[in-house]
Amino acid sequence: MVMTESAPRLRKDAERNRRLLVAAAVEVFSEQGLHASLDEIARRAGVGNATLYRRFPTRADLYAAVYAEGDATVRRLQDEVLRIQDAWLALVTYFEGVSMLSVSNRALCELMMTGGFPGAPTFTEKWREGSKFMGELIGRAHDQGVLRPEVTVEDVGMALCSVQQMIPAAGSIAPNAWRRHLAFTLDGLRARGVDEPGTPSLTDEELHGLVQQLFLRDGGLR
Repeated sequence: MVMTESAPRLRKDAERNRRLLVAAAVEVFSEQGLHASLDEIARRAGVGNATLYRRFPTRADLYAAVYAEGDATVRRLQDEVLRIQDAWLALVTYFEGVSMLSVSNRALCELMMTGGFPGAPTFTEKWREGSKFMGELIGRAHDQGVLRPEVTVEDVGMALCSVQQMIPAAGSIAPNAWRRHLAFTLDGLRARGVDEPGTPSLTDEELHGLVQQLFLRDGGLR
């Protein structure tokens, strides 16, 4: 009887500790970078170091857990956005959603861009996946006539990158400044019968290279 009652409780406690550790890792990695102290993560989670290493034997295991949780959040956002019938509202919802995620989970953003842990998709794999989703979103916006007709997937990707760069840069000075920047950015993409820009859109290859230059550091995690 004792064993029957204690086993579920032990499993429940272990899962609780795991959730606490992942949440603490997101917080600490977002504040201090991906090479932050694991001891600090255990402290913030309110558990001992032994518990941390029992749940996550290596730093890479913890990276993988943080990534998996954040990636699931992104996928839920994408599913939600694709169910929105108004294509402009869908585009705005996606931009706001990924920007909010950048504010709350810088660790995920860095892991998505750098990889470097077992099971992590490569930057190019994530790029292709994201481009496919964005292509569907932009196609719907063009079909509904709410997006400037000359705007490409790459134009939208570059616009999103500019907002993403703004978030950490202004974080300690004006943490909500990105919202104003995003509003102006979206307004520039919306169809209003304005003149075409004088320069062509970047190609997918050019934007891919630009994002690597902006976000990848030291060729990935060490």
